[in-house]
Amino acid sequence: MHEIEVFGPASTIMPYKDLQEAIELSKKGKGSLCSTIVTADNNIAADYVLNAGTHHGRILVLNAECAKESTGHGSPLPMLVHGGPGRAGGGEEMGGIRGVKHYMQRVAIQGSPTTITAITKVYQQNAKGNNDGIHPFKNILRNYRSATRSLLKNG
Repeated sequence: MHEIEVFGPASTIMPYKDLQEAIELSKKGKGSLCSTIVTADNNIAADYVLNAGTHHGRILVLNAECAKESTGHGSPLPMLVHGGPGRAGGGEEMGGIRGVKHYMQRVAIQGSPTTITAITKVYQQNAKGNNDGIHPFKNILRNYRSATRSLLKNG
């Protein structure tokens, strides 16, 4: 199953016991264009992306929040080099030689702003559930002002 790269309207369905086994199965292809995980749990999504991202050019995190606008598994995005580490990508993979050239491993993550915020820990516009209800940029400015006042007060 992991030795032949199938293109076209085809789908491979493989059972797995838990998330860790799903991650290991996703890595056996030795590099793919895209992987999809369907989950409403942002912790599961983050665990999958962080552990499977080394073997995929892009990961689609699909849930009810982004399903209607999703372009689907593996659809090329014009602003990205489409490819994955390993056999896919023709030397232009996002996670292969380009990652080495930039001294980092890269993977594009596709999903809702809330899920991407949870995975990356970087606020995405329109994400739900700001902890304190303050926009992150205002919160940073507030913390900066507070630290500056403290420094001025204490010399």
